[in-house]
This record gives sequence, C-alpha cells and structure tokens, in this order.
Amino acid sequence: LLYKELLRFWRVVFQTVAAPILTALLYLLIFSHILQDRVTVYIDVGYTQFLVPGLAMMSVLQKFKILLLILVIPSKLQAASASRRHRLGN
Repeated sequence: LLYKELLRFWRVVFQTVAAPILTALLYLLIFSHILQDRVTVYIDVGYTQFLVPGLAMMSVLQKFKILLLILVIPSKLQAASASRRHRLGN
C-alpha cells in the first residue's frame, strides 16, 4: 500500500507540491514588484515581508479546503445513497 501511494504521489507531484509553490511565488513576484513602493503596511516592515506569511497561509488553507472536500463529499454522497436505498426498501 505504501509503495502504491508513493507511486501515486510521484505521478501527481506537480499538482501536490510544485503548483502551490509556483502559485505563491507568482503572487509574491507580481504583488511585491507592483506594490512594494506604493503600499506602506508598517514603518519598519516592507510589503514583501508582510506578504509572505499571508501567502503561506493561503496555500495551507487551499490545501485544507481540498482535503475537506475530499473527505466530506464522498461521505455525504454515501449517506444520501443509503438513505435513498432505505426509503426505497420500505
């Protein structure tokens, strides 16, 4: 089972690892380049330093949302299917 999961991970490594990193880097490059001189968040903190924790949290929350959908939706579909079978059986 571990071997199969590792093979699956390597097949989708771009989707699981590279895509979130690339997305965060693009946000960082674009927004820090455009807004660095125009936005002052705090006197001693640059906009790029302010942006990095938010981008990290955005990536974590996106992964959490996907994981939640993967776990919740199938169980709801299974419960609805069982409920429908129960009603049809009575």
